[in-house]
Amino acid sequence: EFLKEHESKLIEAEAKYSVPKEVIASILWIETKHGNFLGSNHIISVYLSTALANEQKYIDMNIKELEKTFEGDSSELAKLKDKIIARANKKANWALNELIALKDMKLKNVNISKLKGSWAGAFGMPQFLPSSYLKLAVDGNNDGNINLFDVDDAIFSVANYLNKNGWSEDVNKQSKAVFSYNNSADYVQAVLKLAELSK
Repeated sequence: EFLKEHESKLIEAEAKYSVPKEVIASILWIETKHGNFLGSNHIISVYLSTALANEQKYIDMNIKELEKTFEGDSSELAKLKDKIIARANKKANWALNELIALKDMKLKNVNISKLKGSWAGAFGMPQFLPSSYLKLAVDGNNDGNINLFDVDDAIFSVANYLNKNGWSEDVNKQSKAVFSYNNSADYVQAVLKLAELSK
C-alpha cells in the first residue's frame, strides 16, 4: 500500500540516489510502520539523562553491581572497571554531541523542546539521530523545510543516508549501508528480505 500510495516520490528518490524504492519503504516500515509508531520518549530528556552516564555516582553504582557477580582475579576486575568508565565517558560525550546537533537543527513548525521519539533519541518516520539529521536529512518535497515527520522528506532522507553510506549494486556494500543505519545483522537481513518480498 505504501509503495502504491507514494510511488512517484519513491521512484524519484530511487532515480536520484540509486537506492531501490522497496528498500526505502522497508526501512520506513521497520523503523515506524510508515509513521504510525513514532515513539513517545521526550528526546531532550533521553540525551540529558544519557549525558549523566559518567557521573561518579552512576559509575560507582555500575561497578558495585559488577563486583556482586564477578568471579575472577583482581587484574581482570580492574580491566572491567576501566571498561565501565570508558563506556560511561563515551555515552556521555555522545549524548552531549547529539544535544548540540539537536540545538542546531532548523525545524519549521516543530518545537524541539517537545520533540518525541525512541528511547535511543531517534525521531521522525526514519528515526534519525539529530547528528544524522544535520548530515543526511533531505528536503524531499522542496518546501524549504526538512521535516522527518513528512513522508516525502523521510523517503528522500533514507535514500540519501544509504547512498552516502555506500549503497551500490554490490550486495556486500548494500548490507554495509543498511548496517550503518542500524548496527544489527538481524536488522540488515530484515530490511533486505522485506524489500525483496515487496517487489
